[in-house]
Amino acid sequence: MGGGIATAIAIQHPNLFAGLILVCPMLFLSDEMKPRKIVTDFLQNVLAPLVPTWPITPSKNTNLFAYRDPEQCQKYVQNPDPLGMHGLKPRVATAVAMAITWPDWLTKHMCRLTTPLFLLHGDSDRVCDPVLSKRLYDAANISDKTLKYIEGAHHLELLSCTPGRGERTVLAIPGTDQGGKLENRTLRIKKK
Repeated sequence: MGGGIATAIAIQHPNLFAGLILVCPMLFLSDEMKPRKIVTDFLQNVLAPLVPTWPITPSKNTNLFAYRDPEQCQKYVQNPDPLGMHGLKPRVATAVAMAITWPDWLTKHMCRLTTPLFLLHGDSDRVCDPVLSKRLYDAANISDKTLKYIEGAHHLELLSCTPGRGERTVLAIPGTDQGGKLENRTLRIKKK
């Protein structure tokens, strides 16, 4: 949730950053990743008050949606992010905060975002729904903002190594020139 945290900080401290660059930000859980409503209601109203620290929240393995190539997803699963959960389930209170409390707060406050904004998102991202980046873009109260979708890109294809290949795909999606555009945008933000 780095993108969500950066967005919250920029909303609460509007002069802290010269600009905000978000790549496939996790602003909300995508509907595909969320448990059904009956499960979230049960988590919020029954389990969270009773056992907030229990790591029993049902969650989908996002690693299986990280890349368009299923073989790369399997390599990523075999060599996971060292900072990841490694198969552990989120604690009940954490799940309630991420699925219910945080989206409610952000929905209410994203119109207060006044920091220059550059959003880059893969249009095939199934972990962090690209529609949510558009929602932030539309709500942000600033004219200096850009939203760019990369056709066919999945969640980890914009800013990570491709597992097993050792190559970085940082904004280097075939058929695009995002590196140059991002660099120009970054330089423009720094000059202000």
